[in-house]
Amino acid sequence: MIEIVFLYFLFATAQATYPSYYNITSTGDEQHLYSEVFGMYQRNKKDTGPDFTVYTKMTLSNMEQLIRLQSGTFIITDNVYSNLGNVRLEGQDDPVSNEWEYKSQYGTWKKDPLFKITPLDNPYPYSYIVYSSGLSAKKYPEFLGFYNKTKYTCYDYPVYGKPSQNRKFLRLNSEKRWTLAATEVCE
Repeated sequence: MIEIVFLYFLFATAQATYPSYYNITSTGDEQHLYSEVFGMYQRNKKDTGPDFTVYTKMTLSNMEQLIRLQSGTFIITDNVYSNLGNVRLEGQDDPVSNEWEYKSQYGTWKKDPLFKITPLDNPYPYSYIVYSSGLSAKKYPEFLGFYNKTKYTCYDYPVYGKPSQNRKFLRLNSEKRWTLAATEVCE
């Protein structure tokens, strides 16, 4: 089962325009100290204000991480109202930079040239195949097969539908977990 929890990514917008998604990775020392900051962030229209843009991160834990831009500084922190964090980029209008720094275990700031933030337009594929050779295949065979992206969204994520008379859907449920359902409507 895939569990999805929302994390936030904020930054001031001024005149800049930002993509719908960012993916954050690193193969440097930072990945061991702050592994929770890495992953996919999606633009969150609900929490965006006139002076900042919020991005939400998917994770398997219940930790909340925030990325915020104030006066040209991007910060990854656990509090949206804080200017403190363990990962930062200062003096930049665009987060796509190799100047990101992380706080070392000794409290000093170190650059991570391997830190990578990649803008993405749409990371979701057009279709998925749901497959099982075990008990699920015997108990729920009607849910197996191809699922194509529909025009619907659920909690800002795409809903996938099975193209057949007995329509089934792959979507998020109210707990923000991917589920197979008999309707495309969010709970």
